[in-house]
Amino acid sequence: GVIGVGSFTQLTVGLSLSREKMSSLNTAIMGSKEASDSLLNSIDRMTNNSVVSMDQMVNAMNKIKLSTGLSNDQLDKCKGSVMKLGEAALLMGEDAELAGFHMSEAFSGLNGDFAVLKENFGITREKMIAMGWSGEASDVDGYAQALEKCVEQNGDLSGVMQTTSGKLAK
Repeated sequence: GVIGVGSFTQLTVGLSLSREKMSSLNTAIMGSKEASDSLLNSIDRMTNNSVVSMDQMVNAMNKIKLSTGLSNDQLDKCKGSVMKLGEAALLMGEDAELAGFHMSEAFSGLNGDFAVLKENFGITREKMIAMGWSGEASDVDGYAQALEKCVEQNGDLSGVMQTTSGKLAK
């Protein structure tokens, strides 16, 4: 079918309202409009070339922030590993809702809970330590880097965006 002007207007207004809602919620959670805008803009750029949607990323990042108490700087540094985990989940055939849940649980290991990561990705505390994480909850950077390495061991997913399915997912 053809998209009419009315449909295009509804889509544009809908996306604008969605971004406004994201910004408002993110600002409240992060405590700073500047930090929120910076994170949203970087997530927007990242999701332009990913099967992960901006909504999925923002929701996951907000849940991670609330469940772990990461600082805004720490949260910003972990977005790459969260994105890679979401891509892996989607490319394994999970639906968007389940992939979003897995993304939001990406940093639960900081609190010692590896159940979701182990069951779905084979990622354990021991494997994270072998990949460079110190095992300490305060080592957020090391955790993020180790998580990314663990997900990358499952293969390079970057080429998927060049497939028909990947292009449609954008």
